[in-house]
Amino acid sequence: MNENQRIGDPTELVLLDLIHQNVPLHKMNSFKIAEIPFDSTKKMMSVSTKHHLYSKGAPDVLLKKCDTLLLNGKK
Repeated sequence: MNENQRIGDPTELVLLDLIHQNVPLHKMNSFKIAEIPFDSTKKMMSVSTKHHLYSKGAPDVLLKKCDTLLLNGKK
């Protein structure tokens, strides 16, 4: 699969680009294993890969789930 054949929600694809600093999808070693669809009650959704869990949703909901801040590569 090349960079022009990426499939998925446009928001998720942009997030992947930002996270992986524009590395083409076919060069990533993280592929979707499972998805927890958007839930209007929880106000978020998540996608899991072999090594990561990516979530998107309402900022206030996501921030409450965070216990660490990564800034410039440092916790």
